[in-house]
Amino acid sequence: MKKKRIYRNPDPEKYIIVRTKEGDVLRAKRTDPFINESFKKMSSETCSGAAKQIVDRLKPFTEKMGGRMNVRLSGKIRIANYQTGSYNYSLLPGFELQKHYHLENLYAGQYKVRKEGQTVYIEIPVSKGCVKAQNTLVTHYYFEAVAIFGDAMVPNSLRVEDDKSQLFDFGKTYKTTVCFSFVVPPNTAYLIWLKAGCMEGKEAACHPMHYGMKVVAAG
Repeated sequence: MKKKRIYRNPDPEKYIIVRTKEGDVLRAKRTDPFINESFKKMSSETCSGAAKQIVDRLKPFTEKMGGRMNVRLSGKIRIANYQTGSYNYSLLPGFELQKHYHLENLYAGQYKVRKEGQTVYIEIPVSKGCVKAQNTLVTHYYFEAVAIFGDAMVPNSLRVEDDKSQLFDFGKTYKTTVCFSFVVPPNTAYLIWLKAGCMEGKEAACHPMHYGMKVVAAG
């Protein structure tokens, strides 16, 4: 992927250009170095710890995936705190776990997510061509939903539930719907992820491009 480059600073008195591995970003200058540096350190440590806890609980479902998951997730939580005044999951719906390999890269259909009472339902129509084979090695595909309950800002507070579909053969035609559901405990923060993945025979596909995973519900 081509990295974003910023060659002109629109307002040098207010902004600086920061070079990162993923491209350039504009960052506001700090007005009070001591206060801002202290806040930045505290915010960074809190968000990084929360992101790490989430990513650690997702490890059984992300073995073949890649990218700077912790950094990007931490950034979203940090921005939510800046915008709302609290650390929360408000900016995570639609968050793709892999920056360059999205769920929509694989699944071309229209899944539906709804919440009725305390239950979140996910419906995924399956038909011929709904999942795109990225090469000729993959033989089957599947769907998986993962629910994380609890406040990631509190250490060792997360609980995980998951559900997985049958394997679907790329060479066969289907007309069915995969359904997942999770009951959210009252007054509990939650993240629900939807994943599509591929198999190479009896083995999980090796390359990250054969997987997509995103947050489809949060609260």
